[in-house]
Amino acid sequence: MLAVRPGRLPRVLFVDDEPQILDSFRDSFRRVFDVDVATSGLEGLAKLVDNGPYTVVVSDFQMPGMNGAQFLASAKIVAPETVRVLLTGQASVAGAMAAVNDGHVFRFLTKPCAPPQLQRALEDAIEQARLVTADRDLLERKLASMSDHLCRAERLASLGTMAGAVGHELNNLLAAFRASVQMIREDVAAGQPPCEEDLETLEHVEAHLESHARGLLAYGRPRLSTGTTDLGATVRDAIEMLRVGASLKHVTVDMTIPEQPTVISAERADVEQVLINLIKNAVEATQDACGIDERKPVVSIELKNEDGITCIVRDNGIGIPDANLPLIFEPYFTTRSGDRGTGLGLFVVRQIVERCGGTLTVESTPHVGSAFTLRVPAMQ
Repeated sequence: MLAVRPGRLPRVLFVDDEPQILDSFRDSFRRVFDVDVATSGLEGLAKLVDNGPYTVVVSDFQMPGMNGAQFLASAKIVAPETVRVLLTGQASVAGAMAAVNDGHVFRFLTKPCAPPQLQRALEDAIEQARLVTADRDLLERKLASMSDHLCRAERLASLGTMAGAVGHELNNLLAAFRASVQMIREDVAAGQPPCEEDLETLEHVEAHLESHARGLLAYGRPRLSTGTTDLGATVRDAIEMLRVGASLKHVTVDMTIPEQPTVISAERADVEQVLINLIKNAVEATQDACGIDERKPVVSIELKNEDGITCIVRDNGIGIPDANLPLIFEPYFTTRSGDRGTGLGLFVVRQIVERCGGTLTVESTPHVGSAFTLRVPAMQ
């Protein structure tokens, strides 16, 4: 953040090898700026790093060891948001060009420079800093808003996919329901009590309908969260949710989860979205591998609590080509057809993970499988 704060004087660092000039800067501007000084480029860089941020840095050109152009070029690296001003009476054309091109100076002033003129230049530099800060804050707010919209869009897309899978299962249940009702009607018409097997089928249908409804409601309207989530419990719930949606019908799922709670600082809805996305991707990778060999599709979720919490989602699927690995977290990148993905899933997942202070990495070998590793800080 820049030192441009309401109610506080803007911070200005003057760098010059002549102490009397620095004293005059202090005396002239101490009422309008928060003035700090350095007698060399090296000292100025140290102050930018250790005592910053400063709104403006003003440097003399002719200094022993490191001239003003060299100093401002280095200042741009260590304090890129600090506005840079060069003040000199002896700069050559080459030196001035170096200051402008390498140091990206905002103003180039010549000595002697009257205090009113220098103050006006400093005020212009401070205004420039305010504009840059305002533009950056606006951009950050827009990016945060876009990220939230993408998270919601991807969540709705996942919900739509799950709803489609559940709809297929409901059709199967409906067929069993109709057949049992028809058999019960025939028994009643014949003056016989309903067959126990038909009643058990109806109870089976009822249990599955309740499970489907509970799963969809839990994902579509997440429970209120206190901002902390037990990752292990959420893994179990996510697996159950995907079972309800028939996503795991032909896949073996292995879970290694500690018995003790693994609590992290994150909203439950966000954690669910991360887990469901990673697990569904793993399942689809094993399905894509079915045509390659006769391997049995396996997805494993391993949770460890060692120096933070680590969750690894592995699959023995088709793997990711080396050329695609740097791209998989980019928005809209996908190798699937349009009806099988938006290309936003992993991008949104990484945004959520980083917002929770964690990291997400991947290791993959084509035709062998992939492992996505999520690391997040643990809460005591």
